[in-house]
Amino acid sequence: MVKTMLKKHPLIIGAILIVISLWQCTNIDINPAIEKEKLKEHVYYLAAEELTGRYPATRGDTLAARYIAAQFQNTGLKLLADKGWQSFSIPQPAVLNIQKTLTLNQEDAPLADSTFFSVYPISSTGSPTGKIQFCGYANNPKMDNKEQEAAWAAVVTADNKDIRAQTLRSLFIDAKNAGYAGVMVLHPWADSSFAFSTHKLRGGETGIVSLEASPQLSKTLLELMQITVEDLQKEQFTTKAISKKSLTLQVNRHMPVAHTQNVVAAAIVDTTKPYIVVGAHFDHLGMGGVNSGSRQPNTKSIHPGADDNASGVAALLEIAERLQYSKDSLEKNFLFVAFGAEEKGLLGSKHFVEHLPVPKEKIALMINLDMLGRMKPDNSLQVGGVGTFDYAERLLNEQNTDSLNLGINTEGYGPSDHAAFYSASIPVLFFSTGAHLDYHTAADTAGALNYERMTLATQYIASVAMEVASTDSLYTFREAGPMNPQEQYKHGERYKVTLGIMPDFSGVVKKGLRADVVIKGKPAYKAGMKNGDIIVAINSKPVKDIYEYMTLLGDLKPGQTITVDVLRNDKKEVLLVQL
Repeated sequence: MVKTMLKKHPLIIGAILIVISLWQCTNIDINPAIEKEKLKEHVYYLAAEELTGRYPATRGDTLAARYIAAQFQNTGLKLLADKGWQSFSIPQPAVLNIQKTLTLNQEDAPLADSTFFSVYPISSTGSPTGKIQFCGYANNPKMDNKEQEAAWAAVVTADNKDIRAQTLRSLFIDAKNAGYAGVMVLHPWADSSFAFSTHKLRGGETGIVSLEASPQLSKTLLELMQITVEDLQKEQFTTKAISKKSLTLQVNRHMPVAHTQNVVAAAIVDTTKPYIVVGAHFDHLGMGGVNSGSRQPNTKSIHPGADDNASGVAALLEIAERLQYSKDSLEKNFLFVAFGAEEKGLLGSKHFVEHLPVPKEKIALMINLDMLGRMKPDNSLQVGGVGTFDYAERLLNEQNTDSLNLGINTEGYGPSDHAAFYSASIPVLFFSTGAHLDYHTAADTAGALNYERMTLATQYIASVAMEVASTDSLYTFREAGPMNPQEQYKHGERYKVTLGIMPDFSGVVKKGLRADVVIKGKPAYKAGMKNGDIIVAINSKPVKDIYEYMTLLGDLKPGQTITVDVLRNDKKEVLLVQL
């Protein structure tokens, strides 16, 4: 019966391990081997239903952190910070206290209650009071002829089409820069199926009050400016049109904070020697939903995050145990860090880099583990950051005794926790088995991982770390690609189109770009592209790697029809893709 209970409730196993290691921490248990069953045990605990997806600052997040700290302690590592916990605050979604009515100021009478408008969550605190000026269409507004008495800029959508988030953000910033205090997005074309879309927009505030109006209110506001829907259809309007009456709306924005943590431990050889940081983020998407990062935002269910990134944490714990066992033969110290709030924007790793427990100059290398559980049958392992120090590629090849198919990426910056270290001019290596169809969905479960291949990857990474620690030398940092996201996207910034694929970033395919996942419903899927297709040309221009693909993507426009040449089972096919 006890066995049955433990199988059904992996949380009990974790709790027992925590209690044992906290109250009997003198009984250090170290095994120098990387064990498949222990990797599996760690993943099954961290991805258990009871942890509800490990969303930052939730009970599941705390349970995961306690488990990791207990494992570190049980291995004999020294817990740093506050008993292993390095706490930090994370911003929560803005809370907007909104006046319940949009008021006609001159008459001190409500024009509409809050069922007829919705304030964007990136709206700022303010109380715009003044007249409304019509500024044309949202995708091409005219903000440069503001009338002095106008406080509100009003724009209309084109044929009730959704406006891209970036277009809205740019619109709000342009209105603020033009001197307006508020922006109204009007939907005069919409029918009874209209629903507010303000919840889809997230991020920091834009310095201006912004709201979306229902179709009924949109028509009323247009009438105040003496513009009709027919005028819009015939494009018989002027952007100098202004209401005779003033409107006011009070919005107060409050930004609550919550707290989560990194979990930090060390294997100390000699504090005068350099350090290697080995890290993996332990948070995930919780229950998913809109604005969670889930690829199925309409699915509200536990996102276990087994591969992303219980697998990386499991590898971290096993590598830490092996290195602690071997530390007497090493010439470098190790810092082991389980990062919190990675899915919130690399917040944990940024905090760690800003509050390092040792001088930055003493860190020889940062090794990042993110998604190691879905190695493909070709034994491919992606390694990023290889250009950030001279010795990297030779080091990786010399330790590759198991014939792994290494996909080398020289750039140091990337979408995971090593980015914070690279931006601080610290050499990095980033290991991953890559994306898959279950990425950021509720289907990323512990049972879907390949533990044999995960063990292979973990053994290899441990051998790389051991080799780096075999001398007390530091590496000379080399800049390898953009140092921050602003630089990374300055060419082809914010791509206007997407094929809708998850590309293979590893570079394992040498002449083309493999589409590891073709997302259902997206342009590539509709054109007949399949998982595993290798893109070799776009509009007859060759695609040799991810970089050429991104360059060509930046030249494309929405609505354009393009040809995409792919290799499928060694046969070339040409697809027509409508963007």
